[in-house]
Amino acid sequence: MLGSMQNKDDFITATDLAESLSVHPKTLLRWAKAGKIPAVSVGDDRKVWIFHRPTISKWAADRSWHSLRQPGGVVDPDDQGDR
Repeated sequence: MLGSMQNKDDFITATDLAESLSVHPKTLLRWAKAGKIPAVSVGDDRKVWIFHRPTISKWAADRSWHSLRQPGGVVDPDDQGDR
């Protein structure tokens, strides 16, 4: 995946994406590990997660991310109810 996406500006860190989505960074990392959000693990120990901006933008648009917002936070991306 990284071979075709060389530009560092195309990626966002877990911390920055969590802030952008208004979720706790640990929640975002749980989603990444579970495959609920597109992410790439990098580094020798594969514990660092990065997110490809264009892919995340499409992921959010496909899920009508703003409609997932709840007064107490954000619902799980796989738990979208009966829509």
